[in-house]
Amino acid sequence: MPGEGYLRTLSMILTNLITYKIVNDNFENLNLKKQVIIEKIKRYLEKNVHLNINMKTLASEFYLSPNYLGDLFKKVTGMSIKQYHNKVKMEASIMMLRNSGQSVTEIARQLGYDDLAYFSKCFKNYFNISPSQIKKNP
Repeated sequence: MPGEGYLRTLSMILTNLITYKIVNDNFENLNLKKQVIIEKIKRYLEKNVHLNINMKTLASEFYLSPNYLGDLFKKVTGMSIKQYHNKVKMEASIMMLRNSGQSVTEIARQLGYDDLAYFSKCFKNYFNISPSQIKKNP
C-alpha cells in the first residue's frame, strides 16, 4: 500500500493538472472570444467599404474603447484597423475597375474617396500601378 507521502504528492499533482486545465480552457475561450470580435469587425469593415469609418465610431459599434479595439485588432491581425480598411477598399477597387463599366471617379466615390487624386495615390501605392492603367488594360 502506498505511503501517505505518495498519496499527498499524487493529490498535489492531480490538483495542479486540474487547475492548469481550467486556466488553459479559460485562456482559450478568451482568445476565441477575441477572434470572434475581430472577425465581426472585419466583416463590418468589408460590408461598409464605402464609408470612412473612424476608430471612435467603430469602437462604439462594438461596445469597446477605441484604444482597446485598436490594440486588439493590431495584435490579432498584425495591421491597424485603418490599414485593414484601406486594404479592403483597394481590393474592392481593383475588382470594380476590372469588372464594371464605371469610371475611376465613380469607383473612388463609391468607396468613400472624395478626392480622386488621393484615391489614385493610395491605389498606386498599394498596387504599383495607377487605376487608369488598370481600367485601360483589365
